Amino acid sequence: MRVVSGWLGGRTFDSPGTASTHPMSEKIRAAIFNILGDINGLSVIDVFTGSGSLAIEAVSRGASKAVALDSDKRAIKVVTKNVETLGIQDRVDIIQANSYSWSVNNAKTLYDIVFCDPPYDDIRRDVLNKIVPLTKVGGIIMYSLPPEVKLLIDTQKFKLVSEKRYGNATLAFYRRIA
Repeated sequence: MRVVSGWLGGRTFDSPGTASTHPMSEKIRAAIFNILGDINGLSVIDVFTGSGSLAIEAVSRGASKAVALDSDKRAIKVVTKNVETLGIQDRVDIIQANSYSWSVNNAKTLYDIVFCDPPYDDIRRDVLNKIVPLTKVGGIIMYSLPPEVKLLIDTQKFKLVSEKRYGNATLAFYRRIA
Protein backbone atom coordinates (compact mmCIF):
# COMPACT_ATOMS: atom_id res chain seq x y z
CA MET A 1 0.00 0.00 0.00
CA ARG A 2 1.11 3.59 -0.46
CA VAL A 3 0.21 7.10 0.63
CA VAL A 4 -1.72 8.80 -2.18
CA SER A 5 -0.91 12.47 -1.57
CA GLY A 6 0.51 15.07 0.79
CA TRP A 7 3.98 15.32 2.26
CA LEU A 8 4.20 11.51 2.61
CA GLY A 9 2.82 10.93 -0.91
CA GLY A 10 4.29 7.88 -2.61
CA ARG A 11 5.68 6.34 0.60
CA THR A 12 4.67 2.73 1.16
CA PHE A 13 3.32 0.92 4.22
CA ASP A 14 2.10 -2.56 5.14
CA SER A 15 -1.36 -4.07 5.51
CA PRO A 16 -2.29 -6.53 8.29
CA GLY A 17 -3.72 -9.06 5.84
CA THR A 18 -6.08 -10.53 8.41
CA ALA A 19 -9.58 -11.84 7.79
CA SER A 20 -11.06 -8.98 9.82
CA THR A 21 -9.42 -6.26 7.72
CA HIS A 22 -10.05 -5.27 4.13
CA PRO A 23 -7.41 -2.89 2.78
CA MET A 24 -8.89 0.25 1.28
CA SER A 25 -7.71 0.90 -2.27
CA GLU A 26 -5.79 4.02 -3.24
CA LYS A 27 -8.68 4.98 -5.52
CA ILE A 28 -11.17 4.97 -2.65
CA ARG A 29 -8.80 6.81 -0.29
CA ALA A 30 -8.22 9.46 -2.98
CA ALA A 31 -12.00 9.81 -3.43
CA ILE A 32 -12.52 10.22 0.33
CA PHE A 33 -9.99 13.02 0.60
CA ASN A 34 -11.21 14.71 -2.59
CA ILE A 35 -14.68 14.86 -1.05
CA LEU A 36 -13.31 16.14 2.28
CA GLY A 37 -11.16 18.83 0.70
CA ASP A 38 -8.72 20.78 2.86
CA ILE A 39 -8.19 19.04 6.21
CA ASN A 40 -5.19 21.08 7.31
CA GLY A 41 -5.12 21.43 11.10
CA LEU A 42 -8.08 19.12 11.75
CA SER A 43 -8.26 16.24 14.22
CA VAL A 44 -9.23 12.78 12.98
CA ILE A 45 -9.98 9.34 14.34
CA ASP A 46 -9.68 6.23 12.19
CA VAL A 47 -11.95 3.65 13.83
CA PHE A 48 -11.28 0.05 12.73
CA THR A 49 -7.95 1.37 11.47
CA GLY A 50 -6.45 -1.86 10.08
CA SER A 51 -3.22 -0.65 8.45
CA GLY A 52 -3.81 2.93 9.59
CA SER A 53 -4.21 4.04 5.97
CA LEU A 54 -6.83 6.74 6.64
CA ALA A 55 -4.99 8.13 9.68
CA ILE A 56 -1.70 8.13 7.74
CA GLU A 57 -3.27 9.74 4.68
CA ALA A 58 -4.92 12.40 6.87
CA VAL A 59 -1.62 13.31 8.55
CA SER A 60 0.11 13.40 5.17
CA ARG A 61 -2.54 15.88 3.99
CA GLY A 62 -2.16 18.18 6.99
CA ALA A 63 -4.33 16.84 9.82
CA SER A 64 -2.89 18.08 13.10
CA LYS A 65 -3.49 14.84 14.98
CA ALA A 66 -4.86 11.39 14.22
CA VAL A 67 -6.00 8.50 16.36
CA ALA A 68 -5.76 4.96 14.95
CA LEU A 69 -8.16 2.69 16.85
CA ASP A 70 -8.51 -1.08 16.43
CA SER A 71 -9.07 -4.13 18.63
CA ASP A 72 -7.13 -6.53 16.38
CA LYS A 73 -3.64 -7.21 17.82
CA ARG A 74 -2.09 -7.87 14.43
CA ALA A 75 -3.55 -4.65 13.00
CA ILE A 76 -2.14 -2.66 15.93
CA LYS A 77 1.27 -4.23 15.42
CA VAL A 78 1.22 -3.32 11.70
CA VAL A 79 -0.07 0.24 12.17
CA THR A 80 2.55 0.80 14.88
CA LYS A 81 5.27 -0.33 12.47
CA ASN A 82 3.80 1.83 9.69
CA VAL A 83 3.70 4.95 11.86
CA GLU A 84 7.27 4.37 13.04
CA THR A 85 8.56 3.68 9.52
CA LEU A 86 6.92 6.88 8.24
CA GLY A 87 8.26 8.87 11.23
CA ILE A 88 4.88 10.22 12.35
CA GLN A 89 4.74 8.88 15.92
CA ASP A 90 4.22 12.44 17.21
CA ARG A 91 1.10 12.90 15.04
CA VAL A 92 -0.65 9.51 15.35
CA ASP A 93 -1.89 7.99 18.61
CA ILE A 94 -2.41 4.23 18.34
CA ILE A 95 -5.03 2.67 20.59
CA GLN A 96 -5.80 -1.02 20.90
CA ALA A 97 -9.35 -1.20 22.20
CA ASN A 98 -12.84 -2.35 21.40
CA SER A 99 -14.43 0.54 19.48
CA TYR A 100 -17.77 0.25 21.30
CA SER A 101 -16.38 0.45 24.83
CA TRP A 102 -13.70 2.99 23.86
CA SER A 103 -16.37 5.25 22.33
CA VAL A 104 -18.54 4.99 25.44
CA ASN A 105 -15.60 5.73 27.76
CA ASN A 106 -14.33 8.64 25.62
CA ALA A 107 -17.65 10.19 24.59
CA LYS A 108 -16.43 13.71 25.39
CA THR A 109 -13.42 13.42 23.09
CA LEU A 110 -14.60 14.90 19.79
CA TYR A 111 -13.00 14.95 16.33
CA ASP A 112 -13.33 17.06 13.21
CA ILE A 113 -13.37 13.91 11.06
CA VAL A 114 -14.41 10.41 12.11
CA PHE A 115 -13.50 7.60 9.70
CA CYS A 116 -15.56 4.46 10.20
CA ASP A 117 -14.58 1.50 8.00
CA PRO A 118 -15.67 -1.63 9.94
CA PRO A 119 -14.98 -5.23 8.93
CA TYR A 120 -17.57 -5.95 6.23
CA ASP A 121 -18.23 -9.44 7.59
CA ASP A 122 -19.28 -8.10 11.00
CA ILE A 123 -21.30 -4.89 10.65
CA ARG A 124 -22.81 -4.04 14.02
CA ARG A 125 -25.18 -1.08 14.05
CA ASP A 126 -24.95 -0.76 17.85
CA VAL A 127 -21.20 -0.18 17.52
CA LEU A 128 -21.61 2.24 14.60
CA ASN A 129 -24.17 4.22 16.62
CA LYS A 130 -21.72 4.61 19.54
CA ILE A 131 -19.07 6.05 17.21
CA VAL A 132 -21.36 8.77 15.77
CA PRO A 133 -21.20 11.09 18.85
CA LEU A 134 -17.40 11.37 18.52
CA THR A 135 -18.00 13.90 15.72
CA LYS A 136 -17.70 17.61 16.59
CA VAL A 137 -20.53 19.94 15.58
CA GLY A 138 -19.56 21.03 12.06
CA GLY A 139 -17.43 17.90 11.68
CA ILE A 140 -17.81 14.96 9.32
CA ILE A 141 -18.32 11.26 9.93
CA MET A 142 -17.47 9.04 6.97
CA TYR A 143 -18.70 5.49 6.64
CA SER A 144 -17.35 2.88 4.25
CA LEU A 145 -19.90 0.07 4.17
CA PRO A 146 -21.19 -2.63 1.85
CA PRO A 147 -23.94 -1.23 -0.42
CA GLU A 148 -26.66 -3.35 1.19
CA VAL A 149 -26.05 -1.88 4.67
CA LYS A 150 -28.27 1.10 5.43
CA LEU A 151 -27.63 3.32 8.43
CA LEU A 152 -30.15 5.05 10.64
CA ILE A 153 -28.54 8.44 11.29
CA ASP A 154 -30.29 11.05 13.43
CA THR A 155 -31.30 13.63 10.81
CA GLN A 156 -31.85 16.20 13.57
CA LYS A 157 -28.10 16.08 14.28
CA PHE A 158 -26.57 14.97 10.97
CA LYS A 159 -27.00 15.94 7.33
CA LEU A 160 -25.94 13.70 4.44
CA VAL A 161 -23.28 15.57 2.47
CA SER A 162 -22.30 12.91 -0.08
CA GLU A 163 -22.87 9.25 -0.83
CA LYS A 164 -21.03 7.38 -3.57
CA ARG A 165 -20.55 3.75 -4.48
CA TYR A 166 -17.12 2.35 -5.36
CA GLY A 167 -17.29 -1.36 -6.20
CA ASN A 168 -18.19 -3.23 -3.01
CA ALA A 169 -18.07 -0.07 -0.87
CA THR A 170 -20.48 2.78 -0.36
CA LEU A 171 -18.94 5.93 1.08
CA ALA A 172 -21.36 8.09 3.04
CA PHE A 173 -20.37 11.48 4.51
CA TYR A 174 -22.50 13.12 7.17
CA ARG A 175 -21.93 16.59 8.67
CA ARG A 176 -22.91 17.09 12.30
CA ILE A 177 -25.26 20.07 12.47
CA ALA A 178 -26.28 19.95 16.14
